[in-house]
Amino acid sequence: MTGAIGAELPRGSGVLLHPTSLPGGRLGVGARRFVEWLAEAGQSFWQVLPLGPPDRRGSPYRSRSAFAGWPGLLARPDAPVDPAEERALLEAEGYWLGDWARAAGRGAVADQVRFRREWGELRAYANRLGVAILGDVPIYVGPGSVEERAHPRLFQRGFVSGVPPDAFSDDGQLWGNAVYDWAAMRRDGWRFWVERLRRALDLCDWVRIDHFRGFVAYWRVPAGRRSA
Repeated sequence: MTGAIGAELPRGSGVLLHPTSLPGGRLGVGARRFVEWLAEAGQSFWQVLPLGPPDRRGSPYRSRSAFAGWPGLLARPDAPVDPAEERALLEAEGYWLGDWARAAGRGAVADQVRFRREWGELRAYANRLGVAILGDVPIYVGPGSVEERAHPRLFQRGFVSGVPPDAFSDDGQLWGNAVYDWAAMRRDGWRFWVERLRRALDLCDWVRIDHFRGFVAYWRVPAGRRSA
């Protein structure tokens, strides 16, 4: 779990619930009522799953973007956005937002302005009531993600991710995500991970890295194999 530099996660309890599981599945009134319930119940944390656009099966762990917020969570998807707000966000999030806008099409930047606005309001409301937001960052990006296409040099060709055979499965687990080229990332000054964690901590108070052991060792499988 990572948060502010030098800070330690305080002892406390909380609830794991993705916003899509709320009544209405959005960031509006239902989300605020949930935060109020957490505070009244003496809970310190709200842990969410990744907040990016889910894949066709609805999984937020295989998102098209490791950075973008999902417009499907917006309570006010048609809220007006000033061009100055778009320019400011493009400047602040230049590492990834341009790539996402080219992939997602017209209105993508405005949607991210709306997401930042709504999520920021909800997070601030939670913090005022004493509830911290715990985010979730998958170790890998989604297969065929915007990041994989925009930064191909940072990924190994011809291999995908998985888990080796173990006591749970004779064949292991074939995840199918692109595998990082760690040597290339080192040459790039680790900017991808610096930017990814900066973005995650802009959205949440603390961040859980899913399968963080992937920073130390990983299992790669030749692309096209039917098992790991």
